[in-house]
Amino acid sequence: MSLAADAGYGNGELLNWLEERNITPYMYTREGHTRQNSKLYGIDHFTYVPETGNYICPECKQLTYLGIHAGNRNHVWFSTPARCRDCSQKSQCTTGNLRRLSIHIHEAARQRSPATFTVAIV
Repeated sequence: MSLAADAGYGNGELLNWLEERNITPYMYTREGHTRQNSKLYGIDHFTYVPETGNYICPECKQLTYLGIHAGNRNHVWFSTPARCRDCSQKSQCTTGNLRRLSIHIHEAARQRSPATFTVAIV
């Protein structure tokens, strides 16, 4: 049995690395500061459409998949200024002129990791 525990490394990339090596992670997952404190819509307000690979916003407007950002290794979806311009929910969705979604390539590993854990020292 292999075990890894460190509260400072609970990101998707490391959690995926551990899973690939059959090492059980016991660490908190890291949430971005903006994701934790944001009053804007989170990913749970958007609907993923597997057939097209795009997301649909609460106003039924499409966010188009653009690919993986090389710098931060996030999948990126964008709306357009025209789609967002007259949206009745814009102030709850974005502070910019359009909505963008970014999801790390190893987000699934982060979601599979336990959010809390108990460590017994004997």
